[in-house]
Amino acid sequence: MDFGITIPNRAPIIYPEQVPARSLLEMARKAEEYGFTSVWVGDSALAKPRLESVSLLSAISSITTRVKLGTACMASFPLRNALLLAQQWATLDQLSEGRTILVPCKGGKGGSGDYMIEERVFNLPGKERLEVFEESVEVMKELWTKDKVTFRGKYYSFEDVTVLPKPLQRPHPPIWIVSNVLPTAPSHTREKAFRRVAKLGDGWMVTWVSPSEFHENLMSIRSFLKDYGKATNDFAAAIYYNFNINSSKERAFLESKSYLDTYYMRDWPKEFVEKSVAHGTASECIRRIEEFAKAGATTMMLRPTSKDPLGQLKKIAQDVLPSF
Repeated sequence: MDFGITIPNRAPIIYPEQVPARSLLEMARKAEEYGFTSVWVGDSALAKPRLESVSLLSAISSITTRVKLGTACMASFPLRNALLLAQQWATLDQLSEGRTILVPCKGGKGGSGDYMIEERVFNLPGKERLEVFEESVEVMKELWTKDKVTFRGKYYSFEDVTVLPKPLQRPHPPIWIVSNVLPTAPSHTREKAFRRVAKLGDGWMVTWVSPSEFHENLMSIRSFLKDYGKATNDFAAAIYYNFNINSSKERAFLESKSYLDTYYMRDWPKEFVEKSVAHGTASECIRRIEEFAKAGATTMMLRPTSKDPLGQLKKIAQDVLPSF
């Protein structure tokens, strides 16, 4: 299992004194130095303000040489113009020498923050976000792999368009589709969501799940891959997971809850925090990570739930990564 670090690019907004914007670049540089295989940044337009994802990844690409670079996840994806984003992401892929992974999600209802303002400002009703999301993925793939593209869709319609540059990666940068389907969702809803992942994606990313839920959902996605001519052995399965290493499990829990409550602007119940954060001693965190490894995760994207993300980064590099 590969390990990535999620840069908390909302932290400079909510903790400007403890986490200044420039410190995120140092965190990315340290992540590469410590042996992490990837660096990720969050994304939101207006619902949960933060440093803009593509701009930040461009800066990170200039100070790193090895780590993969991606979004976890790009919640603003349906709000962005797919033709412009195709050019922006291809440019990032060129500048980083082929190190990007695009992880789009539909955002909107089901998340936190004021997504209603996005619907008003971008004139995109919530019920249409998923349709725009799917069509945008198809548009970008066409533009990345072909010249003089003609596309006729519900939201995009154009003739003989060529977007340059093309990405360095061929046929295009990996696209991992986000799907956070609740275990209580109807079976037809779950099947539709997992088929979408299998059809559109080169991988899958999820968060807020237990190891058993992760494994069950992954098995469902893999069962649909063959319908789209895809092999299971090169299909990525990533878990976006939180961590807080502390000699006191109680302090790790309280700091994590405070962080997540502030980050997502809501009061999370105890059960949710315990489920979504590896917290406590390094040994306790290692046990939780091992559960996801056994469940089939190929990449673990770790986010520190702390006002001291650099300190947490060093702890996991020294005390957790050597166990894997």
